[in-house]
Amino acid sequence: MNIGIDIDDTISETYETFFTYAQKYILEDLKRNIDISDNGKIEHSYHYADMTKLSQEENTQFLKKYLVPVFNETKPKALADKYINKLQEDENQIIIITSRREKYRNLTEEWLKEYNINYNKLIMNCENKKEAIEENNIDIFIDDNLNYCKEALNNNRKVFMMDTRPNRNLELPTNIKRVFSWAHFYNEIW
Repeated sequence: MNIGIDIDDTISETYETFFTYAQKYILEDLKRNIDISDNGKIEHSYHYADMTKLSQEENTQFLKKYLVPVFNETKPKALADKYINKLQEDENQIIIITSRREKYRNLTEEWLKEYNINYNKLIMNCENKKEAIEENNIDIFIDDNLNYCKEALNNNRKVFMMDTRPNRNLELPTNIKRVFSWAHFYNEIW
């Protein structure tokens, strides 16, 4: 089987690192109090900006200054390496599909290597995950972003959403299964 996997907040704990740096940015760079809005119903990837009420310009400046440290300091989710590697050992093709820009390819490849996460293909700069999913004949897809999960739906594909704090209270269509860990995901696909 071909298994499509997102990186940020699916393989990794990116949200926690982003959120911590966003708060640092607000306190130290913008010199204002932190005002957090957390309803657990954020469907897209820039949840930290919504939760901390960063303007578009503030978010742009934040990313210029802190994106590389966030990528470097983010840790993988517990047991992600074990179960992803087990899926590959079971003769599945692991295809990582990420929206990360191409200019971060080396950093991303080094991070995956550092944390011993094996894969067959890495698709970067993927703004249209539906197209990448179709082109790579993905049988099973997992992401933390509900919009991407919805795009991945078809009659035969199994689609999973990794539970995160920003998506925790979203209602899912019946054909998208929420999973809470890599062990849970591994169990559910069989």
